[in-house]
Parts: sequence; structure tokens; C-alpha cells
Amino acid sequence: MSGQILIIDADVSAAQVTQACLRRVLPQIPVIIVPSIRGVWEQLPQSAPSAIIIDPGTQVVETALCIHYIRQTCPQALVLILASAPTPLLKKTMRDLPVDAYLEKPVAASVLIQALQGLLQRQAERQTLVVASSPVVKR
Repeated sequence: MSGQILIIDADVSAAQVTQACLRRVLPQIPVIIVPSIRGVWEQLPQSAPSAIIIDPGTQVVETALCIHYIRQTCPQALVLILASAPTPLLKKTMRDLPVDAYLEKPVAASVLIQALQGLLQRQAERQTLVVASSPVVKR
């Protein structure tokens, strides 16, 4: 996997726990904490993340705008929602958006890791399929 993993979470302590779990399992991949949704607008043009983990908190509208921005800027990036404040509005909004996975806190580290690894595996397989299905040009 190339790129890095971004964790967008206003609760820096929670983000550091997530970061530590990911670094234990995926030590070769940089895991960067972005402490606000607004920080994504600055971070994305500079990076090419493979995955973005977002805790929307209570910022449903801002998160929706952020996801649209991510899809425009880095369409290949996986988007995983890790909700600390799951509400019916958040759940409905996330269902209607192009997110790859939705989990609710508290979540066991093993469940988060398994979900992320499954998404990364599918992403790698899709990239392999695209390369394998490219037309051969004879000269």
C-alpha cells in the first residue's frame, strides 16, 4: 500500500489511540492525525492518502462537505467513518455518501484493523484488475 493514513478526529487522545493501533499492525505506513475537519483542506493537496478515517463528532454537515472534497481531490482514498456520536441523522447522511465503511465507537481495535485491512485488500485487488484488464496495443 502506498500513501498514508489520515485520522481526522477532534479528540486528539482518541486519535492517538487509533494511531497507535494502526502503527502496530501497519508499521510501514505513516499515520497522520488531523485534529479538525477544516484541516483536511490543507492536508489533502499535500498528500496522497490511501485511507482516511473520520470521526465526525457532531459535525454532520461539515463531514459531508469534507467527504465530497475528498472524493474530488483523492478519489482513490478509502473513507472510513468511526463515529463517536452516532445519531440517526449521522447514520442516514453517511448511508447517502460515498463512504467505504461505517463503524461506531466504542469499537475494538481488532474490528477497526480488520475493517481497514479488508478495505485495503479490496482496493489492491481493484487496482490489479484495472491493470490486468488494460487493453494490449500491438505495434
